[in-house]
Amino acid sequence: MEDDPLTFSPRDAVLSALRYWWVIVLLAILGALVTLGISGMRKPAYEATAKAIICIDYTSTGILPQSSEDIALASAGEIFLNRGVVETMLAELKLQYPELTYESLFSMLSIERHGAMWNLRVRAADYEQAAIIANTWLKIGVEQIQSAQEHAEKASAAGMYVRTLAQCLDAVMVNAALPTCPFTTMEELQQVLAQAQATKSAEEALSLGVQPLTRIGAQEEAQVPIKVARYDQGLLVFSGALIGLTVGILLLPLLMTKKRA
Repeated sequence: MEDDPLTFSPRDAVLSALRYWWVIVLLAILGALVTLGISGMRKPAYEATAKAIICIDYTSTGILPQSSEDIALASAGEIFLNRGVVETMLAELKLQYPELTYESLFSMLSIERHGAMWNLRVRAADYEQAAIIANTWLKIGVEQIQSAQEHAEKASAAGMYVRTLAQCLDAVMVNAALPTCPFTTMEELQQVLAQAQATKSAEEALSLGVQPLTRIGAQEEAQVPIKVARYDQGLLVFSGALIGLTVGILLLPLLMTKKRA
């Protein structure tokens, strides 16, 4: 009985791979060269990185659980990509780069965290523009975080005052005297309590989720990049080589069939 050309034989597959190894290698090299050429056709981009440390004021909080610390740091770091921060950046940068839009500016930005360190990365076609945008981002972002933290402290103080007034309310309702409660009428107390609650709500909204225990630490401005950033060129070339290798392996049955014919 003649061998069925469609029947897979591990032995024949290995022998064919050894016999036609040069085809597989050639296609892998070709795939790598093609993807290398494609990556070279992309517009060059430069990356500038500014850095900021966001930390916890342990003197007022003591040791925190790791989860609480992570939440506090993350909520502050997220301010860097807050829409208000990007819009403020855009308004300032448009004086120098009028062609910028919100979408084009936002697409240049990326952020990554390493512990307490936040790296603000900007990718742009112009190396000076990349550094200028990164440093503008650092300045405005830090200012916004500091402002939010101040509002968080005010919200915390207002919350404490609301709790004090709540205790005072209980005392007034039963006509009891408290040294910390200067109010004698329910109407006056309710008015002050409503104002305190409104202040607390307003300050919480302005805090943007930042907690009062967060602090901005050391900062490092971005330097003007001197080399073009090759982001994923290595991965792209490897993918091309892998595709070529796969194509070469898939061609082995065809090569075996032709040899038998």
